[in-house]
Amino acid sequence: MIKSSNSIQSMQLILTKFLIKNIGKKKFELFHDNDAIIILNSPRRTIFAFVASFGLSLLALSWIEPFLMHNDNFSTGMVVVQLIILPLIGLHFLRQLIWLLNGEHQLKLTAEYIVICNKGTYISREKKFSLNSLVTVEIHHREQTNMTVRDQVLANMNVAVRSLFAQTLGVIVLKFEQKSVVVLSDLSHAESIKVMHQLNNFILNHKN
Repeated sequence: MIKSSNSIQSMQLILTKFLIKNIGKKKFELFHDNDAIIILNSPRRTIFAFVASFGLSLLALSWIEPFLMHNDNFSTGMVVVQLIILPLIGLHFLRQLIWLLNGEHQLKLTAEYIVICNKGTYISREKKFSLNSLVTVEIHHREQTNMTVRDQVLANMNVAVRSLFAQTLGVIVLKFEQKSVVVLSDLSHAESIKVMHQLNNFILNHKN
């Protein structure tokens, strides 16, 4: 019985690893431009997020069905669902699909401001913070060792779901005086350490 349970968990682990496998070319650039530091990073493009967002984005076309069916049995509630609710859900996941295909995280620190922007999809706005209010930069996700197979499966499922619903998975944490903000999505542990050190050094050299 125990052997059977272990086999099932092993299969689950293989499946979840496949679902969070990245599609497409990863982008990570960190460079200095005059007196600023700029980081560019691609989204976490998992297989699960691509397939699910594509399928759910088709709901944007559900408004067509009432006009094609000519069905007198459509109630007011069904029409509202078909014409408003489902298309809105579809548009949301179409936005996510475009983000996965074309999106890019941009993080810029200057002597005065921190600018965070997700470019490459619609309904995306820039966030701006004062550099002086930034206390420190930390790694949000740390390498976890000695995890059980069950914990690994749950962690992989968490990544899969978040990559579908969120643009920013948040591997780096910017800790301000009043709140914390997570940024970037697709960094290795070594890249996360590099970003943390570079940003913390920039803060020390530029804060008043």
